[in-house]
Amino acid sequence: MSTPQLFNAGEAILWMALGALFLVRAIVARPHRIPWFAAVAFLAFGASDLVEIQTGAWWKPWWLLLWKAACIVGLFALWLHFRRIRREFRDGSQ
Repeated sequence: MSTPQLFNAGEAILWMALGALFLVRAIVARPHRIPWFAAVAFLAFGASDLVEIQTGAWWKPWWLLLWKAACIVGLFALWLHFRRIRREFRDGSQ
Protein backbone atom coordinates (compact mmCIF):
# COMPACT_ATOMS: atom_id res chain seq x y z
CA MET A 1 0.00 0.00 0.00
CA SER A 2 1.39 3.42 -0.96
CA THR A 3 1.77 6.37 1.41
CA PRO A 4 -1.31 8.22 0.06
CA GLN A 5 -3.36 5.04 0.40
CA LEU A 6 -2.20 4.58 3.99
CA PHE A 7 -3.07 8.21 4.73
CA ASN A 8 -6.56 7.72 3.26
CA ALA A 9 -7.00 4.54 5.30
CA GLY A 10 -6.08 6.47 8.44
CA GLU A 11 -8.52 9.22 7.51
CA ALA A 12 -11.25 6.66 6.88
CA ILE A 13 -10.66 5.13 10.32
CA LEU A 14 -10.75 8.55 11.98
CA TRP A 15 -13.95 9.74 10.27
CA MET A 16 -15.72 6.43 10.73
CA ALA A 17 -14.74 6.30 14.42
CA LEU A 18 -16.22 9.78 14.89
CA GLY A 19 -19.31 8.62 13.00
CA ALA A 20 -19.61 5.59 15.27
CA LEU A 21 -19.36 7.80 18.37
CA PHE A 22 -22.12 10.05 17.03
CA LEU A 23 -24.17 6.97 16.18
CA VAL A 24 -23.94 5.78 19.78
CA ARG A 25 -24.91 9.28 20.93
CA ALA A 26 -27.84 9.30 18.50
CA ILE A 27 -29.13 5.99 19.85
CA VAL A 28 -28.88 7.26 23.44
CA ALA A 29 -30.38 10.72 22.70
CA ARG A 30 -33.34 9.58 20.60
CA PRO A 31 -35.33 12.81 20.35
CA HIS A 32 -32.40 14.72 18.87
CA ARG A 33 -31.73 14.56 15.13
CA ILE A 34 -28.34 16.29 15.13
CA PRO A 35 -26.32 13.24 16.32
CA TRP A 36 -27.96 11.16 13.57
CA PHE A 37 -27.03 13.74 10.96
CA ALA A 38 -23.46 13.93 12.30
CA ALA A 39 -23.16 10.13 12.32
CA VAL A 40 -24.27 9.87 8.69
CA ALA A 41 -22.01 12.74 7.59
CA PHE A 42 -18.88 11.34 9.27
CA LEU A 43 -19.55 7.73 8.22
CA ALA A 44 -20.17 8.81 4.62
CA PHE A 45 -17.00 10.91 4.63
CA GLY A 46 -15.01 7.93 5.92
CA ALA A 47 -16.54 5.67 3.30
CA SER A 48 -15.57 8.16 0.59
CA ASP A 49 -11.95 7.85 1.75
CA LEU A 50 -12.19 4.08 1.32
CA VAL A 51 -13.35 4.64 -2.27
CA GLU A 52 -10.53 7.15 -2.75
CA ILE A 53 -8.01 4.43 -1.83
CA GLN A 54 -9.28 2.46 -4.83
CA THR A 55 -9.51 5.36 -7.30
CA GLY A 56 -6.31 7.15 -6.31
CA ALA A 57 -7.81 10.65 -6.40
CA TRP A 58 -10.57 12.53 -4.62
CA TRP A 59 -11.74 14.27 -7.80
CA LYS A 60 -12.16 11.23 -10.02
CA PRO A 61 -14.51 9.69 -10.78
CA TRP A 62 -16.74 12.74 -10.87
CA TRP A 63 -19.29 11.25 -8.48
CA LEU A 64 -16.63 10.85 -5.79
CA LEU A 65 -15.97 14.58 -5.95
CA LEU A 66 -19.72 15.24 -5.54
CA TRP A 67 -19.89 12.73 -2.68
CA LYS A 68 -17.01 14.41 -0.84
CA ALA A 69 -18.45 17.87 -1.53
CA ALA A 70 -21.82 16.81 -0.10
CA CYS A 71 -20.09 15.47 3.02
CA ILE A 72 -18.15 18.70 3.48
CA VAL A 73 -21.31 20.78 3.05
CA GLY A 74 -23.02 18.61 5.66
CA LEU A 75 -20.12 18.91 8.10
CA PHE A 76 -20.01 22.67 7.55
CA ALA A 77 -23.75 22.87 8.27
CA LEU A 78 -23.18 20.92 11.49
CA TRP A 79 -20.42 23.32 12.50
CA LEU A 80 -22.64 26.34 11.85
CA HIS A 81 -25.43 24.74 13.89
CA PHE A 82 -23.00 24.04 16.75
CA ARG A 83 -21.79 27.65 16.71
CA ARG A 84 -25.37 28.95 16.84
CA ILE A 85 -26.29 26.69 19.75
CA ARG A 86 -23.11 27.62 21.63
CA ARG A 87 -23.80 31.33 21.09
CA GLU A 88 -27.41 30.96 22.28
CA PHE A 89 -26.26 29.05 25.36
CA ARG A 90 -23.61 31.64 26.15
CA ASP A 91 -26.01 34.57 25.66
CA GLY A 92 -28.77 32.90 27.66
CA SER A 93 -26.60 32.02 30.64
CA GLN A 94 -25.56 35.60 31.42
